[in-house]
Amino acid sequence: MKRFMILLFALLNILILSACNISESNISDKINTPINKNIPILGEWKIKKHIYGDKEGEKDEDLYLGKKGLFHKDAVIIGEDYVIEPTFKFKKVKTDNYLLYKYKVNPGSLNLDKEEIEIISVFNDNQYFYEFIKVDKNHLIVHIDDNFYEMEQITDEVSDEKIAKYLDSDESMFRAFDAKKREEEDQTGLLLGLKIPVYDEVNDIPQWEYQTMWINYGDDNVINIYELDDLFVPRKNGFWMIDVERSVDEDDVGDSINIEPKFISDDKEDSKDNVSIDDIDNDKLKETLKASSVLKNILFVGNDYISIEDIDMGSGAKRTLKVYTVDNIENEKPIKLSDIIGEEGKDIFEEGAENLLSLDSAIFNESNMGLFRQNGYWIFKGRVNYKKNNEELYKDFDIKAIPPEEMVSYDELKIPWNKLKMQIPQAKDIFSSPNEDIIVVENRSALLIYELSNGKIKDMSPIKKIPLPDKSSVIMSEWATGGYTDTWEEEFIENGGRSIENE
Repeated sequence: MKRFMILLFALLNILILSACNISESNISDKINTPINKNIPILGEWKIKKHIYGDKEGEKDEDLYLGKKGLFHKDAVIIGEDYVIEPTFKFKKVKTDNYLLYKYKVNPGSLNLDKEEIEIISVFNDNQYFYEFIKVDKNHLIVHIDDNFYEMEQITDEVSDEKIAKYLDSDESMFRAFDAKKREEEDQTGLLLGLKIPVYDEVNDIPQWEYQTMWINYGDDNVINIYELDDLFVPRKNGFWMIDVERSVDEDDVGDSINIEPKFISDDKEDSKDNVSIDDIDNDKLKETLKASSVLKNILFVGNDYISIEDIDMGSGAKRTLKVYTVDNIENEKPIKLSDIIGEEGKDIFEEGAENLLSLDSAIFNESNMGLFRQNGYWIFKGRVNYKKNNEELYKDFDIKAIPPEEMVSYDELKIPWNKLKMQIPQAKDIFSSPNEDIIVVENRSALLIYELSNGKIKDMSPIKKIPLPDKSSVIMSEWATGGYTDTWEEEFIENGGRSIENE
């Protein structure tokens, strides 16, 4: 038996050593195999033509015309700006949607007639450098300082020596570029939509007013704070204004939701994302959603969706929830959960409402849902209406589904809610910058702005405190970063934004 155990042990050792040799051989093969970096743009290029942007009338003075673009595995150079050790990201996108959403420009302005375009982005250490639209094998479009330029390929290769010579002689320019990029990336803007209960004492019914607040942060400080009446909403084809108008007609009191585009795309194609002034009847420029004796309480506004609570005064103040697409709100056809998240939406809605369906006269309706703030996030809630002693009542329930990104953008917390509540117990809500540089905390009377560093609050004393109207709540949160921050601020001011005092 002892001899058998010795032989068995020896055999196991041989097997283990063999396995180790196989493993080491595989690892060695992986290490020695060269990595083939796929560089989507190579060679020497030249900026040949200004295509679109605010420099169109100053082409003779345009400093970028004639500048070179060098693309190499070790560096990418555009004019006097460059990065070393670049990485490339490639994607194919829908032309209309991408250009309108990111740049607010129509494909026709860039002489693009393709349904899809190829986008090549250049990064260094995950920091954005430049983005290019591939027109064809020999032509690119580059976006520089709010302008678009056409680039043409001169040669399909750039030597190592040429790149090395450029980098050796121009390090000072690299530092200047790096500082400029950091300054741009550090810009952060936040549009907050506020709802303020004011109560209609004349008619003895609820009423709300709406405001938008703009916060501009940069250079480690809050630069500007503005406010305007009504809701100023950024959309793919520009900014839109949303407000609620109350009308009284004999015994009927009703609310109308007015939606007015403040910027109209000049593309005349009939598309919900491309609205032309020629496509809108002047008498209907302000689309309205009207209902006799129905009050409208806005709960949420996003780029393309709006969530409303209807209060039907003619039916015992029955309160129902509705979600509409902004473009189709005048049709008075609310969307269902399954329209947003797919076929499973109905089952998820029924699961949430299951414990409430036993209520007497309970009304089940998959479109009876809305968006609400909870613990720093937007969440879905459903509603079941029922009657008791002839009184209109309702109960809300959580829906176990996350609002998709196309409905709610930048809905992330850089500091977990529970941790924040320990640090700032009075916090009612929190909004985190996608740049991870600030958080905006809402309490019952003010907005508190804190700077972040490495995911932590730098100083527990806020850098700004902005008083809020009494009993107000946030129903919209939209972030701008980089160069878009200045653009949004300019639009905000042009549409009536006024500077407000802050502590």
